Amino acid sequence: MPKRALQAAHIAISVLIASAIVAALPLPHADAAGIAVSPSQVYFNDMLRGTSADYSVRVYNPDKTYSLSYNITVNDTISDTISVSPSSGDVAPQSSTVIVISAHVSPTKPNGLYNGTVLVNSQISVPQENGQSGVILQPAVNIVVSYSVTDQQTMGLVVNNVQLFDTEEGVAFPLSMNATGTGNVDAQPVIRLTLTGVGNNTASGTSDIANVTIKARTTQDVHTTYPNTLAKGQYTARADVLFNGTSILNTTKQIEVFEKGILKSKGGLTAIHIDGSSFVKTGETVKLTAPFTNTGEIGVNGTLVCEIREDVGGSNVTGGKLVGTAQSNTLEVLPGQTVELSTYYTPHAAGAYIITGHVQYANKVTEDKATVLTVSDSGNTVLLIAAGVIIGAVIVGGLYYLRRTGRL
Repeated sequence: MPKRALQAAHIAISVLIASAIVAALPLPHADAAGIAVSPSQVYFNDMLRGTSADYSVRVYNPDKTYSLSYNITVNDTISDTISVSPSSGDVAPQSSTVIVISAHVSPTKPNGLYNGTVLVNSQISVPQENGQSGVILQPAVNIVVSYSVTDQQTMGLVVNNVQLFDTEEGVAFPLSMNATGTGNVDAQPVIRLTLTGVGNNTASGTSDIANVTIKARTTQDVHTTYPNTLAKGQYTARADVLFNGTSILNTTKQIEVFEKGILKSKGGLTAIHIDGSSFVKTGETVKLTAPFTNTGEIGVNGTLVCEIREDVGGSNVTGGKLVGTAQSNTLEVLPGQTVELSTYYTPHAAGAYIITGHVQYANKVTEDKATVLTVSDSGNTVLLIAAGVIIGAVIVGGLYYLRRTGRL
């Protein structure tokens, strides 16, 4: 055989081998937009020595197809004070998760302003598709973190609103408040409720709620109750929020005590979420969450109930064979309050599953909501095995061809 023909044959085999390797590797996803965070700047104002504070940041995966894994490191200049939890995790396609940046100031930290960065590295996980799997590194993003240290205590509170609700005989009055702690120490207001019967001043009552704490630097909702020993009828209710002994906000509303069983209970479930990536391996425990809102007129107890069924495809959106169930703890939900109910499930077999869930409350159930979970066998070796099989087949075929033609 001429030398040039033999060289051409060897080149052809090399090209086939290279093509096999490329075919076995995951291709970059053209639509991958990388990781995003919000907010990208965090500031802890007037931290007292020996205290702690938290700031929530949301991590987004805008990719339409693939889940994203992130890993977080804190710049050395602030690592003695700043930490992040969780420092690594997964985010499902077009979804997000919350990380908490925490500041823990040592008792000996000098007063002053400190600055640094939190680095968020990420990679897109390519699931098993046509025998392919792997990862694609994404551009990193920075979160700028600043904190100031002081020895001056400042207590502040802004009350944004207070809401009062009707109730039934023998059932506690619900109350909700939204407030912001504007100082560097927690605020503990007292909510004073004064009720006077309409047309009957002898029917009255006063209650103080003193177990309310508004954390420093945070805006939060408070849902609580106060005792009800009043008879059926209409009442004028006045709520005063007392801070350092002074009323900083008051509201007055006419409310009513109804006969037992009159008020309607009603609730809504907007979605079922998988906390983290919807692509997991067998044996990995999945957290299922569902935000349940009490849209009725009276407090209820809510329980999340989930069913996990095989995804049989087609038009069957509820799934096929039942493979598991999960149920959350029962939580009290006051009127207007939204509570995130959660439960856990551990898949034991690879496959696609449809998870449906509803909330049971006051002898009622919400509409079912659903999400999809994809489970694979533990297999980081899938890529190597697939590449080895393809490359081996090409080499054997090439050698067999050269031997048959006498060129090797």
